[in-house]
Amino acid sequence: MGFRGTLGTLSRLEAARVRIAHVSVGSFPELMASEGGAIQRRVIELAAAQAAAGHEVVAYSVATSTRTEQHRGVTVRFLRCWLPSPAKALELQSRVISQIARNIVTGNVGSCPDVVHSHSEPELALAKRLLRAPVVLSYDNYWFRRSYEGARARIYRRVLLANDLLLPCSGYCMSGSEELWHLKGTGLAVLYNGVNTAQFRPARDLGEARRRKLGLGAGPVVLYVGRVCMQKGVGTLLAAFERIRAAVPGARLVVAGPIASFSGAPLGRAEQGWPERMSRHGALYLGAVPEPDLCATYNMADVFVMPTQELEMFGMAALEAQACGVPVVSSDHGGLRETVPDAVGGRFAVGDPDALARKVLDLLEQPELVGRCRQAALDNAARYRWDVLAQRSLELYELARRRKFAAGPQRGEAK
Repeated sequence: MGFRGTLGTLSRLEAARVRIAHVSVGSFPELMASEGGAIQRRVIELAAAQAAAGHEVVAYSVATSTRTEQHRGVTVRFLRCWLPSPAKALELQSRVISQIARNIVTGNVGSCPDVVHSHSEPELALAKRLLRAPVVLSYDNYWFRRSYEGARARIYRRVLLANDLLLPCSGYCMSGSEELWHLKGTGLAVLYNGVNTAQFRPARDLGEARRRKLGLGAGPVVLYVGRVCMQKGVGTLLAAFERIRAAVPGARLVVAGPIASFSGAPLGRAEQGWPERMSRHGALYLGAVPEPDLCATYNMADVFVMPTQELEMFGMAALEAQACGVPVVSSDHGGLRETVPDAVGGRFAVGDPDALARKVLDLLEQPELVGRCRQAALDNAARYRWDVLAQRSLELYELARRRKFAAGPQRGEAK
């Protein structure tokens, strides 16, 4: 059967049952692990939302043992990979290609995907002739193994362009992609990350119980969830809290998340000093919070703060807090300009602790404003529900199909 025949269902996306294959990143943790990161969460949440809409969805994950499981209507195929990272990513991709190509060769076309959705690993598109399906690439960081200089940059630009559609997680991420890789006018379209509004929801009773367990008292709680490092603006937050506590003596600052350098390198002296620095500024540091405790942690907050200083592609934690009905104050930077509108709390100038303190104090001192921000936060989070994004993904898959089989893609077609 020719390429067009294996993909015919995609021309009737509204009514068709589409076969979708998601390929996760080639690094641990594996899909559905309790310590999974934002990419792993996106893969399984988007796949589950697509399955709930009636589509046939398979998700591939790196693993320590080869097995198949069912999860929320998704067939999850765990593939054991032996090579060290980053070669492990290529090993996972080659195993996925082998499985799909084997079905094509044996005539088992009914098991072949209509679209392959790769996540943060661009190289899979080089095998799209073997896959006989459009290949789309979602990503949260446009550096791609930092291969953006010299000859490697030229190679990776070709790799990126081999994808039938590039799906950055925000407009900010898309603009950075266009500039760094010289992709202006090529096939890019934003597919936002999302939030599970069943998992992250208003639950003040859980929040109050969490506050009591942590001994936080009755004063207002300012919360930060994310990596503890300079890139995320934690230093700005600590300085701002000095001003907040001077104005509202009963206020408490809670910081949750791992202490980690921005580059992922081993912790240097500056990073190792974060616990003492947080304690000196009166912050309660929780460390990394287990996934089941996140909803309660967000709900114990009166204000959530996300003060990132650079390269914030989306702002997942800010959106999770909004889904819990918590007002959010963020830096005026990156993807936060898209996910944190003024109505949910507002934004402040990057790196300005005085401006951050003023924004938080405005909320703590005006209960009626907090009420409006809570409702606006819920309304905004609803725009990023996974079922909404699943429908958007099907529209983009159809666009990728048209690009793949068009006589020649038109400049700017995906905009």
